[in-house]
Amino acid sequence: MRLFGQPIALVLTTVHIRLEQYWPEYAVGYRPEAAAGCNDGKFIATLWSGLIQVSGLMKLEWFDPTDDPIDPCQIDGAESLLGVRFPASYRSVLVIHHNSYGDADIGNPDSTRGACIGHWLSLKPWDSESIWSSLATWSEHQLPHSIIPFGSDGGGNYICFDYRSNSEPTVVFWYHELSGTDGVVPIAQTFDDFVRLLRSPPET
Repeated sequence: MRLFGQPIALVLTTVHIRLEQYWPEYAVGYRPEAAAGCNDGKFIATLWSGLIQVSGLMKLEWFDPTDDPIDPCQIDGAESLLGVRFPASYRSVLVIHHNSYGDADIGNPDSTRGACIGHWLSLKPWDSESIWSSLATWSEHQLPHSIIPFGSDGGGNYICFDYRSNSEPTVVFWYHELSGTDGVVPIAQTFDDFVRLLRSPPET
């Protein structure tokens, strides 16, 4: 079987290499040795299982696909400037939803009743609603730069990574009406846990 004039196994191997390079969690669902000796049909099925592993984290039904794509190198650059490493699953979300809008409730009533996320902040400094424009206001709010916003609720509050205690950040919600870290409320221990908390808003 051939695709674009090339043996399909060769084409899919090239796709695999690119996916594994940019999305580390993709490798959970696919290993090159798993396809050794496979016919084309089994090869496709093995590759597809890896894609399914990734798509569950990358695409969130409550948000529009991005119309402002970001290159993995730009994500790397943001990490270097901030002096942190983003969770791999957050990087995967950015591939589909960078600087996109939507509406999802955060289903953690014990600490953030009524909290939601409506926008994934841009990583590009020239965008008006970006991580950088938000961080520029941090000093006046008496917030440390080890708390890094990545989303907003549209009402002045932010969902943030909290790197104060560890290089693996927790996720917190910052209420802008409270001074400094008094407004910081824990949401989830990991970004993956945060994504699992997202819910469709109640119908009005």
